[in-house]
Amino acid sequence: MPETMTDVLNIAVAPTIYICTTCRPPGEPDSAVRPGVILATAVAQAAAGTEVDVRPMRCLGNCGRGASAARERLVDLSVRLPT
Repeated sequence: MPETMTDVLNIAVAPTIYICTTCRPPGEPDSAVRPGVILATAVAQAAAGTEVDVRPMRCLGNCGRGASAARERLVDLSVRLPT
């Protein structure tokens, strides 16, 4: 908690990677294990022990283009409170 209104808050947010687990390349037959599930598992293993948060998702709206991922990262944010 800031001691005065002029204190600066520093908020560091860990990077997040969202990976679609339902995508598949066009024309690829429906399979029990989709490529996105394989990708999400591999990325989660690679990120183990780091600050990276890997979140499998059912859809990223990029259907038909194969396995898809998106990243979110808020750079350290400084907020100056009014005096």
